[in-house]
Amino acid sequence: MSSVAPLGDFGTDSLPSSALRDSVMASSSVVAGASSGGVQDKTLMLEQQLIALHRNRAIMIVAQLRLLINSTYFEEASDSLLLALLPLAYRACQRLLKDRELRSNNPDEQSMIDSKKTIGETEIMRSFKPPVAHLGPIVNAYVAPITILGPTLLFRLLFKLSKLGYGLRKLQNFSEPSADSFNVHGLYFHVVHIHQISSSKVMGKLIRMSIDRRISRHREMANKRLLGEKEKEFSPLTFASAAELALAQLAFGSHSHSRGLPVIQHNQRSFALAKKEVVVCVGNASEAAGRTGEWMLCRSYAKIAVDFCDTVSDDEAKLIGWDVASLKAKNQRRYTHASSQLKYHVKEFMGWNYSYILHPHLRSSYLFR
Repeated sequence: MSSVAPLGDFGTDSLPSSALRDSVMASSSVVAGASSGGVQDKTLMLEQQLIALHRNRAIMIVAQLRLLINSTYFEEASDSLLLALLPLAYRACQRLLKDRELRSNNPDEQSMIDSKKTIGETEIMRSFKPPVAHLGPIVNAYVAPITILGPTLLFRLLFKLSKLGYGLRKLQNFSEPSADSFNVHGLYFHVVHIHQISSSKVMGKLIRMSIDRRISRHREMANKRLLGEKEKEFSPLTFASAAELALAQLAFGSHSHSRGLPVIQHNQRSFALAKKEVVVCVGNASEAAGRTGEWMLCRSYAKIAVDFCDTVSDDEAKLIGWDVASLKAKNQRRYTHASSQLKYHVKEFMGWNYSYILHPHLRSSYLFR
């Protein structure tokens, strides 16, 4: 088998930064020349246009990832397509840049750094107002950044492949006598890439990274959003997206093709923490929805948190020192309070269905679908 380059970072090498800068410089020169006396600062215009390009690129990436994740809940895909999507999902699990890596004296390198930073931080937040006020409340839509969507998609794909009989053991031994590389619906992947992604080293790192860094950071960001003055209305869905990643990890780890693997057994603490993160994040989403007056959403989240507490075993609770009963009682109080509030907010029923369908991954019937 011929040597194959390891998978690189997602979305950073499709267009050379020098070409990107040259094209933007050319366009900014035209604009500057057409302005009054051509006195506008070309460098400033270049930077502004580069930022806009990076952000537009990031929006397209996270939107595509969100659609792919949604398809894993509702669509039955072939094993070849799921395998072809694995390298894409792996690239989307790019490493977060450290502070010392955010600056470079090389303009081309700096452009690439800015692109990666923008892609790693970009979220989509939109509010939809019904054309007639009495039809319901404003509906908020939220798409998490790639730091959450990447691992979520990878765990979801691995779970779906497990259901089709492709556990990590089979992926490690995956081979086709006819070819080493494949092109499925325009998606190219190599057998070596499948072996790399499914290795115990990579999977162990991904499991720990999701809990120790990605979910906790996203939850902290949601807390700041809830306590701040801006974007408070998006805090429930921000918490919910962190819970979705934890659920995707649990779905993968709990499947019969995964449970007995050493990489799963050696990371039991991470999976126990994932269960706690589900309850904490969904419970916080309930609290946030209550503070923003979305009582149906508040009650739905609280009910999910209460029900999920019942799935936690005593051994898992002891492993991480978690008092499940107190957290269950807190969410039960949220559920009761939200139910009482709904008696005085009948009109909210009109808009609730539109809000609820934005995050079907948290409905109990879809947890491990």
